[in-house]
Amino acid sequence: MSQQHASPETIRLFLCSELSVEETSVLIRHLLSHCPQCLRAAGALAWRSPQPLLPAFRQANHRRGYGEAFAATERRLAVRERELTRQRAVAGDQWQELRRHPPLRRRWRIRNDPRFGTWGFCERLLHECLALGRRDPRLANELAELGVEAVARLETERYGAGRVADMEALAWGTLGEMNRLQLALPAAAEALARARAAFVRGTGDALEEARLVKLEMALATDRGELETAAASLGWVAGVYRRFDLGHQEGIALLFQAKAVGLRDPEQGLALLERALQRADRGQSWVELFGRHHRIWFLDASGRSRQAAMLLAGSRPLYRPFGDLRTKIALRWLEGRIARSLGDLDTAEAAFTGVLPVLEERGLQFHLSRLALDLAALHAARRTSGCGVTMLSCDRSVTNEAA
Repeated sequence: MSQQHASPETIRLFLCSELSVEETSVLIRHLLSHCPQCLRAAGALAWRSPQPLLPAFRQANHRRGYGEAFAATERRLAVRERELTRQRAVAGDQWQELRRHPPLRRRWRIRNDPRFGTWGFCERLLHECLALGRRDPRLANELAELGVEAVARLETERYGAGRVADMEALAWGTLGEMNRLQLALPAAAEALARARAAFVRGTGDALEEARLVKLEMALATDRGELETAAASLGWVAGVYRRFDLGHQEGIALLFQAKAVGLRDPEQGLALLERALQRADRGQSWVELFGRHHRIWFLDASGRSRQAAMLLAGSRPLYRPFGDLRTKIALRWLEGRIARSLGDLDTAEAAFTGVLPVLEERGLQFHLSRLALDLAALHAARRTSGCGVTMLSCDRSVTNEAA
């Protein structure tokens, strides 16, 4: 153990008194060697747990002679927990105060007012960002950038370098996701690379890694790396399952269903059912994500009339969301169903409406798939070509192949 760091799962079992006596002794000797990485990991897990794990450990292991040492540790953690509770209690008022200012003033306040350099405020800011994500993408993106600014002002002496790095990874990951929702994939990739670099400096927490991998694989799916994304998202779902986080497992399965269904619609439909059994469908974006991809896969598997009926009843789900991704996804879906049902003029109008956005954003995988849709439309018309629209998509596919 002195030459090998303890895994997050080993530390969790240790704190829950589920580690064997021999393994416990080895780990304690390792911690007493003042290994900074494992001490950070142990502190991180205890910090994140809503109910402290150490009292149970102390009671179970008092006879081993470590009772006082762990009692002191528990007291220190209790002080931290009280501080974090206080920060969270005032974070809502801090956010209300900050939101009254224009964007530039908000950034200035975060950079210069130490009251905003707390763990609780960073949590609240990123929570607000994720809640706004698809409803108000402009504000959500601004809050993600403010989150990066706020996390940069967390004191490592106060919170621990590993935990601050974890929060930095969360902030950059959130910014990456906001960029991805707006189809700004290069910016998303840059932010996620920064998130990965921060994670490497962090505690190595399995849940933090699962959250980051989920975001990375959402981007990989948008790039057409479907097999890699499907396999990695299966791993993410497994992590959440081990920690009994059903909703998060369901979200990972939803993302996996998308990656799988773009290659095999029938398999994607089956996976969607599993995902929606686990995820909280009370969240409107979850219901929309599942419904949209079910309609897409139904059409792709030849059940276009069923898809059209389901889309007709699902339109209210799209209305609250103003992000570019949702708008383009709906327009494209309308075109695909119209083409399948023989309404070729409506289909072409939809496809040509989507095309400029995909070209402007340089979304090569999407352009390739749109080219296939236009080719099917062209074949249905039984003509010699589809004019400028078809040539434009052909050119995109040629550039991607090069």
